[in-house]
Amino acid sequence: MAAWPERRYLFAEYCRALPPHPAEAALDAGQRARFDRAMAYRTPPEPDRWPLDTPGAF
Repeated sequence: MAAWPERRYLFAEYCRALPPHPAEAALDAGQRARFDRAMAYRTPPEPDRWPLDTPGAF
């Protein structure tokens, strides 16, 4: 994904188009909040190993 930032992730698009799982209707408010936080979580990006301002980068 770092090499092609505009690349579409087709499987994620397919999953978003599916109807919600029936078990989601059984969640109470606290469980729903935790579920929503878990679904919104994204791993932090890794730092650039070779930033261009590194001495000797070129």
